[in-house]
Amino acid sequence: MKHYKHLLFLAVLCLSTIANTTYTLLAAEGEPELKQTKQATELYQQLAHAERKGVASFSCLLKAADTGEEIFSYQPNRSMIPASTTKLFTTAAATLLLDSFPFVTDFRISGRVQNGTLVGDLIIVGSGDPTIYSKYFPADSIRFRESLLAALQAHQIKRIEGAVVVNAAAYDRIGFHPEWMAEDRGEWYANGVYGFNIFDNWIKLTLSTGSDKYDVSILRTYPPRSGVEWDNQIVTSKRGGSAEGDGLPLVEKRTLKGTLPTNRSSIKLSVDMPHPPFYAARFITYLLQDNGIEVAKAPEVSFTPPESKGKLIGRYWGPKKGDILHATNYFSLNHYAETLLKAMARGEKPASTEVGIKCELQFFKEEGLKFSESFRLVDGSGLARANRFTANDMAILLHFMMHQDKPLFDNYLYSLPEAGSEGTVRRFLSNKPYNSYLKSGSMSGVQCYAGYIDYQGRQYLLVLMANNVKERATTRTLFSKVADLVTTIE
Repeated sequence: MKHYKHLLFLAVLCLSTIANTTYTLLAAEGEPELKQTKQATELYQQLAHAERKGVASFSCLLKAADTGEEIFSYQPNRSMIPASTTKLFTTAAATLLLDSFPFVTDFRISGRVQNGTLVGDLIIVGSGDPTIYSKYFPADSIRFRESLLAALQAHQIKRIEGAVVVNAAAYDRIGFHPEWMAEDRGEWYANGVYGFNIFDNWIKLTLSTGSDKYDVSILRTYPPRSGVEWDNQIVTSKRGGSAEGDGLPLVEKRTLKGTLPTNRSSIKLSVDMPHPPFYAARFITYLLQDNGIEVAKAPEVSFTPPESKGKLIGRYWGPKKGDILHATNYFSLNHYAETLLKAMARGEKPASTEVGIKCELQFFKEEGLKFSESFRLVDGSGLARANRFTANDMAILLHFMMHQDKPLFDNYLYSLPEAGSEGTVRRFLSNKPYNSYLKSGSMSGVQCYAGYIDYQGRQYLLVLMANNVKERATTRTLFSKVADLVTTIE
């Protein structure tokens, strides 16, 4: 059903593109703009009243996609913290700049193969692929394993005298962005991204608690054999609470702190994986040994390009771009967005977030997109509170993407979950007479939505932004009223 609705949206869009050309000519001859309805006027007053009461600070914009006519606006030029709606900029640039298969992992060997023994190292050259053993691409975990084992079998390698070396030189070593808040460090959603990523770069712990204040045990981790030193400072309380991890990037130690309820046999807690490339080297070593391939030396990691590339014995092609874009926006995956951003900078060695941002902004500039003076992007995910843009800035991007070649816009549109039923917006705009495809953004004091609405064969651009949020329920109710205005247009 979702696929059908997306196709209907795109079919009508083809007609609206023609209508857009017609409108441009009519507007030049003095065609009057759409008048604000009574409902729009009342809603403007409600938003202003809510601001005065301290509910939130708002910036909203609703525009007809075909004509560019403004249906409703409230402070559309106000500079706002966008949270995860930042991913719409990242995925837009990735849609247009990256290859159809943006991540390829090489299997190489140094040395020679003699009588089934590799006299040298097995080198796994990462490309920043975020999907290897990812929970969001379970079938691809099997493909990676089978690709590696098939490459070794094809070259009759049954023993490795050297080590499994994971080369993570594709990206820089800065995993945790310096603009991210210290309180997010160690959290699963603020996991760093590197030239080699695995298991979504986070670890899920299963803990149990007893009746004593300090009776907290770690039962197991997933993935297993994490290699992390756990400093468990969690205490228990009858009232319960929450717990978290903390620690530095690339340092395999995590401090667990907080409060959990007493007498629980199983409690889940997720933290970031401190050193994904090193974990990957160990994991692949275990994988080979479990499949009868002996590895003589301890696993290694390198963040510098190898002096000699070695011999290519196999290659793993990650998922196609459209599927990665879908996972990024549908599940609002910070680490996916950050890897896409760094992938746009792969012309540099190593690629970095800073260079990725420069590539993205340069592309938008060359395409003629003119954003506000306050426009600022510092990361790809929106986790940094230093990101800033206006509702008008977002509308410019959304309109620009609608007028790309159909296969490209298909990828972009399909990446957005349908509000009221899917992903991070499944509880927003439920049971409406229109279909909406939106990206959400939420963090402390921030609530945002942006995307497209389809109603009675006409498309609209919707941007809803709120900062300094004190009442989220009220904010969402007012946002819903903005979207509902599409039903009042004659």
